[in-house]
Amino acid sequence: MKKFIKRIFLFWIGIYFILLLVDWRVSRNYVWPQRYFCSWNHLYYDDMDDELLVFGSSRAQVHFSSKIITDSLGLKTYNFGLPGASINYSYIQLREILKHRKTPPRYVTLEVCFHTLMPRPLPYHYQMMPKMLFNVNMFRYHGNNDVYPTGYFFVPMLRYFNYWKDLDLFNKETYYTCDGNGYIGEGSTYNSKRNSELANLSKTYIPYDEKQYGVLKKFIKTCKENNISLLLVWTPEYYKYLDNLKERAELEKCFEGIAKDNSIPFVNFVHSEICNDSLNFENAMHLNANGSEKFTSEFYVPTFRNLYGL
Repeated sequence: MKKFIKRIFLFWIGIYFILLLVDWRVSRNYVWPQRYFCSWNHLYYDDMDDELLVFGSSRAQVHFSSKIITDSLGLKTYNFGLPGASINYSYIQLREILKHRKTPPRYVTLEVCFHTLMPRPLPYHYQMMPKMLFNVNMFRYHGNNDVYPTGYFFVPMLRYFNYWKDLDLFNKETYYTCDGNGYIGEGSTYNSKRNSELANLSKTYIPYDEKQYGVLKKFIKTCKENNISLLLVWTPEYYKYLDNLKERAELEKCFEGIAKDNSIPFVNFVHSEICNDSLNFENAMHLNANGSEKFTSEFYVPTFRNLYGL
């Protein structure tokens, strides 16, 4: 009986190590082909020497022009904004960056809005999967839930079971990078239909969630521990959208309080003049390419220069 149990045990150990080998081979050279997620390629495959990093949701990705920042401030910049990202997601990327690069960046700008501290499902969540196995950082901040069960982090190949098509794991020939260093300008003009959809959704948003708030405090603490100068920025929104978020005033005060308590700057651009012209926007929440270039050069860069004496 003992020999039988031992054989069964060794059989499953063997299966586990075979799956582990297959998992390593499948995940090892995975590159992200989608233009919106090319920052993952930069994180894992480039020799990162960026001095200024931008984090946040899609609003960060399409609002901060890395090239304009680099040319204006003389700081090599990369935009790590990602669609649908909450503070959990930004914190995972920050910790992965600190783990993979030799020295920390000098500056971090974190785009904040109602998404930042809101508990919400992560769109395109499969994008983290190739680097998830045994990744304590990802498990701590996105594991043990309906989206990422615990087994995804410890059982080889399990996480890929329903996502072969989404990840396209066996058809990787191109190392996808972004010409804009993570920044992706939206070329379209104002979309009133999309604006209406977003406005209706926004009426149910809440100011913040305590767990997300705790992660933001860890984000701030990690920056301080690594001598990174952190700036919180609420980027522009079309002025007709401003009244649709019921808790906007409370949420703005929340970020003001967080910044004050931690002695870090918070800059709010939602009431600036750039918000008054629909020609600057793709929809109420996202600037188009012309608007984002104007915002970066005429609002963000001067503010950054004044804050840090550049």
